[in-house]
Amino acid sequence: GPSAGAGSPGAGATATAGKPSASAAPGVLPACADADLKASAARDVEPSPVGSYVVTVEFTNIGGHACGVKGFPTLAAAGQGSPDKSLPLQVQQVGPAVAVQLPPGAKTFTTLGLKPVLGEADGYCPSGATPFAPPSLVVGVPEAGKYQVGREGGGLFAMCDNKITATAFLPSVGKK
Repeated sequence: GPSAGAGSPGAGATATAGKPSASAAPGVLPACADADLKASAARDVEPSPVGSYVVTVEFTNIGGHACGVKGFPTLAAAGQGSPDKSLPLQVQQVGPAVAVQLPPGAKTFTTLGLKPVLGEADGYCPSGATPFAPPSLVVGVPEAGKYQVGREGGGLFAMCDNKITATAFLPSVGKK
């Protein structure tokens, strides 16, 4: 018969450490916990749209059970040596949020668009803001945790303003 007590997705803020129940509503998995996910370095996307540069950050389910991710990342420029020095970034959400089911070993990703610094050397921002270049970003995954990521191959995240665009987490299909 129909299962009783299947709440709406995301209703429970805590994830259980056990395996998902076989009687859980189809398509609804417990949220991934901090220890379930491992973040990749941010990979540059080529070519990037004019007026921005784009990176992707991928998360792999390294836990021993299936879990889910839904929503948009939170982002901050990492504080040098101290989380309380991190600079929160304004996230402009792009596209719809969908529930991503992650069996063990499966991956999800978000795509981030940053406003680039223009010119040579220290550069400049068209908005008049002072350019800044953190060595890493703190990417927050809803209900899971926050992950500090650098750029693949090294380098800084040189950007203008404190605004960034981000897609919701999407399933990685055929990516390695």
